[in-house]
Amino acid sequence: MRITRTFTVAIAILATLVAFSVASAKSYSIPEVSIEVTVLPDGSFKFEEARTFSFSGSFTFAFYEVEKHTATGRRAEIEDFSIGEGGRPFREARRSEVDEPRTPGTYWVDYDRGGSVYAKWFYRASSERRTFVTSYVVRSAVAVHDDYAMLYWKFIGDSWDKPVNRVTGTIHLPPGADRDRVRAWLHTTLTSEYWIVDEQTIRFEVDNLPARKFVEMRVLFPPELVPDCGERVPGAIWDKAYEDESQW
Repeated sequence: MRITRTFTVAIAILATLVAFSVASAKSYSIPEVSIEVTVLPDGSFKFEEARTFSFSGSFTFAFYEVEKHTATGRRAEIEDFSIGEGGRPFREARRSEVDEPRTPGTYWVDYDRGGSVYAKWFYRASSERRTFVTSYVVRSAVAVHDDYAMLYWKFIGDSWDKPVNRVTGTIHLPPGADRDRVRAWLHTTLTSEYWIVDEQTIRFEVDNLPARKFVEMRVLFPPELVPDCGERVPGAIWDKAYEDESQW
C-alpha cells in the first residue's frame, strides 16, 4: 500500500511538472504588420493596421496602446476605435462586462489613459496564426504651416515587447498634389526604405523591426490638400524639416 501511494504521488508530481512545462513553453511572435493611412481634407487621418500573430499554445486576449500626440508633441484626439478579424467587427463592451470572462469577439477601449488610448480584445487561439485589424481616426494630426502642411506621426509606437519580421505601410494623401511638392522621411531601423509612388501615395517597408522600436514618418505636402484643417502654425516648415532630417 505504501508503494502504491508513493507511485501515485510520483505520477501526480510528474503530471504537474508536465503541465507547468507546457504552460511555460507557450509563446507568440508577430510575423507581419500592414498599415494603411488615409489623410482627409480636414487634416485628420484614418488609420488601419492588420497585425498578424503566430501563437504557440493557447491565448485569449491582446492589447493595443497609442499615444494621443504627434511626433512634435502637439496633442491629437483619437476617435472611432474598433477591432475586427476577417472582415467581422468585434463588439465593443464595458470593461466590467468582458474583462473577467474574456468573452471572445469583444473588446473594451479607454480613450483617456494617461495621454494614450488603450484597448483590449478577446479571442480564443491555440497554436495558429491570426490577424486582427485595428482602426481609428486621428483628429488634428496635420499642421498647416505657411509653405507646407505636415503629417508627423508614430505609426508603430515603442511599447510593443515583441519584434516584427516585416512591416509594410501606405500613406494616401488627398488628390491634387504635385509629386515634386511631396517630401517624406522615415524614422526607424536601418533595415527600412520608402518611396513616393505618385502625388498621392507614399509607401514604406521595414524588415526585422526590434521590440520597443518605433516606426515614424514625417510627410510634407501642399497645404491646399487639407483646406479644412484647423491646425495652423505660423512660419515656414521646409527649411526646418530639412535641418532636422540632416541630423537623423
